[in-house]
Amino acid sequence: MNLVFVTPAGCDEKTLLALVEEAAEGGADAVQLRCPGASARVLFPLAKLLKTVTDRTGAALYVNDRADVALAAEAAGVHLGGASLPVAAARAILPRSLTVGASCHNVAEAIQAQEEGADYVFLGTIFPSHSKPGATPLGLDELSRARREVTLPIVAIGGVTVANVGAVLSAGANDVAVISAIAGARSPRAAARALADALASWRGTKEPTLDVSPK
Repeated sequence: MNLVFVTPAGCDEKTLLALVEEAAEGGADAVQLRCPGASARVLFPLAKLLKTVTDRTGAALYVNDRADVALAAEAAGVHLGGASLPVAAARAILPRSLTVGASCHNVAEAIQAQEEGADYVFLGTIFPSHSKPGATPLGLDELSRARREVTLPIVAIGGVTVANVGAVLSAGANDVAVISAIAGARSPRAAARALADALASWRGTKEPTLDVSPK
C-alpha cells in the first residue's frame, strides 16, 4: 500500500473528488473512502465515482466499514472499524479477491485481527493527530511491540508526516496512512508527492513494502 490517503469526513462530492485526484496523482498508492454514517445508497455512487479516478491513476480504492459497498463497487478491499462487521464475519462472506483490513488501537486488537483473517491492520494513532484530537497517541514503542507480535503488514496512522516517516518505518510499520497531512495541505498533490518521495528515499536502503493482497 505504501502511502494511503484516507478521505476526511464531511466533504462535499466535488471537494472529495478533487482531493482524491490530487492525492493519487501526487503519489498515494491507495485511497480509503471514509464517510461515517453514510448509507449504502449514498456511498455506492460515490465509491464508483472515486474508482474512476483511482483506476486512471493506478491507485487502489478501499471502502471504509461497508463490505457490501466495497464488493458492489469493485473496490480493492474493505477497511473495518470498531462499529463494522467483525473481521472473521466479513472474511467468511467475501471473496478472497477482496482485501480485508482492520483499524486497531493497540497490540491486542492487532493480534485479534490477524487471528480472524485480516490481510493488514491500521495501527494508531501513533502521534498526536489533527483528525483525532482526543486520542492518546500510542507512540513508537507500541508500534514496535505490534511488529514483534503480528506478521501482517502494519499501516501506521495518526500524525504521520514527512519528518517522521523514517522513524515510523524504523519502528516496524510497513506503510503509512494520512488524512490531514494531505487533505489539510495547501497543495494536496504536492503533499502526497513529498510523502511518497520520503517513503521512497527511506526505502532505498530498507526492505520493501509488504503485499497486502489476499492470499
